[in-house]
Amino acid sequence: MDAIIDRIIKEDIIVAKRIAADPDLPVVDKLFRIIMAQSPQQGSHKQGMIDQFHQPSNAEMHQKSLIKAIKELSPVLADVIQQVCRGRDIQNEVSARDG
Repeated sequence: MDAIIDRIIKEDIIVAKRIAADPDLPVVDKLFRIIMAQSPQQGSHKQGMIDQFHQPSNAEMHQKSLIKAIKELSPVLADVIQQVCRGRDIQNEVSARDG
């Protein structure tokens, strides 16, 4: 079960890093897309795992997977937020997007 969790998290991190590296996306959109990409697609292998995690007997494994996902995803989110600190003004991005 640990190997399956690791594989799912690794796939999610690859997607998150790809989004974070897109120079054409505003920071707010990057954050939104990264967070939304964590949601499983209906009928996916990830959805099946999440359904299993919600069984009372799998509470410990569910907690373990959440902790691991947060630890792996946090540096990617931090990098996106640091993009603001490197000269991008998030308020201007929000204003431009909402027009």
